[in-house]
Amino acid sequence: MIGSNKLASPMSWEPYCLSARIFAACSECIGLKGKRSLAKKIKRSCNFVIPHLTQAIRLSNRLNALSFQQNAALEGLVNANIGIIVVDAAAKILFCNGIGEQALASKMGLSVRSGRLYTEEVTRNPVLLKLIKDAALAGVGRCIHAGGHMTLPNRHGAPSTILISPLRPEHAESERHHPKAVIFITNPNQKRAINPSLLNQHYGLTPAEARLTAALVEGERLQDYAERVEISLHTAKTQLKTIFSKTGTSRQSDLIRAILNNPLLCHS
Repeated sequence: MIGSNKLASPMSWEPYCLSARIFAACSECIGLKGKRSLAKKIKRSCNFVIPHLTQAIRLSNRLNALSFQQNAALEGLVNANIGIIVVDAAAKILFCNGIGEQALASKMGLSVRSGRLYTEEVTRNPVLLKLIKDAALAGVGRCIHAGGHMTLPNRHGAPSTILISPLRPEHAESERHHPKAVIFITNPNQKRAINPSLLNQHYGLTPAEARLTAALVEGERLQDYAERVEISLHTAKTQLKTIFSKTGTSRQSDLIRAILNNPLLCHS
């Protein structure tokens, strides 16, 4: 099988190709054409270099793969549909994605002073700081408590809930003196925006059906939608039945839940 033949992979040929180029360059520089004895010496030198080149290329490929994974993970954090805040054990903010920044700017029970995270309600601040410290230390094996959750009063609406969890490093020993925690926060007052074109692609809905679905998910009543787009309620109900069939749901609540649970279809 090709998959089991090491010489069949591009990776296995890279050091040989590189060595051949080195050999050719050396030959050209010192005029080795026809001088076999010296050519053999350089060939032996190339054979000596090949294992080191192989190791270097493997290391380079591994670092490139790691860099790709880190970039993909960072992109996922930045575009997540939930607020994510990374802090150290002293609550100093190290990373905050877009929704996390919105949550802090909206004064949803949390505030930032001198780069550190605090609760707006002063009496609850010691609880937050202890949860953060315990979670961060638990991530490097220095505490048995692994954070927890808090409900914070929100002056602009419903209370917001935050979850504080350990951020376990890939190399615990190197990060032992720099423990971190991650905080997840949701905005109960923030509406989810639905892209009708994604509903069309995912479920095969017509543009009209996709617009109706998006309106229902965003909280609009069926009758209000019908009046707004100037169609009869009977037509809206007929469209809704077709939507149920295409999405594999049977009730409006199930339809809304199915779409909100799919992060690819909605964004904050």
